[in-house]
Amino acid sequence: MTDATSERKAFKDYFDRAAARSMAAQVGGAMARFDSAKFARLAAKNIETLEFADRVKQFSNALAETLPDSIPKALAVLTASLPAELPDCEAVTDGLSMAV
Repeated sequence: MTDATSERKAFKDYFDRAAARSMAAQVGGAMARFDSAKFARLAAKNIETLEFADRVKQFSNALAETLPDSIPKALAVLTASLPAELPDCEAVTDGLSMAV
């Protein structure tokens, strides 16, 4: 029998090269001139060596490098890149088991 906890993916590992490519495609779909290749390259640089906070910071810095300089314009692109709202969800905890 295998220990289930040893098979779990560490949360930090969700911020990986695949996530960088996925985010690049998502944001690129909302901004025609978004440099998806540059974003993915910057976000994923040496990603395997970084801990969670540094991975998030690296993704954030990659967005800052590739989105418009204007904060309102950058926010508009990010907002437009978000997927549709999930039906029947009124709070971020809907559908999640919240153990106390």
